[in-house]
Amino acid sequence: VHEGEFEDCLRIDSVLKEIQLVTEIKG
Repeated sequence: VHEGEFEDCLRIDSVLKEIQLVTEIKG
């Protein structure tokens, strides 16, 4: 696994968590 890919996964994961929080607040 390349470091770049790993960082991308972490970034995507945090973005998904943020979206989840926003949807929970709006919902």
